Amino acid sequence: MLEQRQRDLIGLLGSALTGKPATLSDGLDSAYLYKTAARHQVMGLLMYGCTATGVSDGALQQRLFMASCRNVAISEQQMHELRELFALFEQEGIDYLPLKGTVLKSLYDHPDMRSMGDADVLIRLADRDRIASILTERGYTLVGETDHEIVWRHPSLLLELHKRVVPQRDKKYYAYFGDGWMGAQPVEGTSHRYKMTDERLLVYLFVHFTKHYAGAGIGIKHMVDLWVYTQKTPHLNLSYVEAELDKLALLTFYRNVMHTLQVWFGGAEMTERDAFITDVIFQNGVFGSEENSAVARVSQNTAQDAVKNTKLRRVLLLAFPPYSSMKYIYPILQQWPILLPVMWPVRILRTLLFRRGKIASEMEGVQNLSDEKIVAYRRSMEYVGLHW
Repeated sequence: MLEQRQRDLIGLLGSALTGKPATLSDGLDSAYLYKTAARHQVMGLLMYGCTATGVSDGALQQRLFMASCRNVAISEQQMHELRELFALFEQEGIDYLPLKGTVLKSLYDHPDMRSMGDADVLIRLADRDRIASILTERGYTLVGETDHEIVWRHPSLLLELHKRVVPQRDKKYYAYFGDGWMGAQPVEGTSHRYKMTDERLLVYLFVHFTKHYAGAGIGIKHMVDLWVYTQKTPHLNLSYVEAELDKLALLTFYRNVMHTLQVWFGGAEMTERDAFITDVIFQNGVFGSEENSAVARVSQNTAQDAVKNTKLRRVLLLAFPPYSSMKYIYPILQQWPILLPVMWPVRILRTLLFRRGKIASEMEGVQNLSDEKIVAYRRSMEYVGLHW
């Protein structure tokens, strides 16, 4: 039910994770393997898999080797900067809780197997000014702020400081996680580093996975993350995890995704649903596409007979964002929220002068969505166990 070249890529990724040679097709499509691995940010895994399997394509091996050298250099720079930063947090008495790739990289046999676009770290809001001072001294530049994160850039690292682990607009998930500190545990051997329990982290990783799958889309790297985490984290209480995901109406989707992973890497027999999930994953890049995102934004939490009204509301939302978004674009609103009606025209003028193309493209994308695409999106979500 899968294309042979999809099977080959999955086999090579599994070989990277286990060290055992993969069984490949006779007509190995090297160009497809490299292109797909690059789109999904799994070139490091592919290189290790090709080495373990003994793939003899010299051109592919050379390209993967060069990419791997870049990955190693980037990974070393990122991890060095994080170690330095966390040491300063310890020294200054600042609590911190690493999230997502910042935690997951260490679970892979080789850190460069897992690329990391940015480092996610949960902080306490009371510490933001002290942290800003530390970051400024280390050469970081403030990129921007949203409801749930503050983004800083350093020559070696893109750092996302989370004020909360999920945005407040995701009401169901925010009600479950709060700011993320509830139940956090101190890490042995440190004074100010914290972690989620193993089970709570898996719930969080899967919620993050779900949000991307149901939004713009999500790629192979994050499927592998789920597999590696469950394989490398001993004594997980999976009954508890499933009970918690059931509270979030994610249990069916979780079971379907985990079965697909068992097909990929555990030898389970493939079903039509596994093939469907695999196709959806492969069609995306590491974080999906703008078209997927537009369909999802219009489709979610909308009655089937209200598509036209929803598209209109989305266009209005692009033109007139709510206060919860505008206060981060224009910080003056945090002190003077009454100025919101004044700042909307300012934003529109600024958009027309500097970002006309991007906004026009987004609006056109929303208006051009067909009812058929929206219906197809909803059916595809329901098929894998997600309901809006």
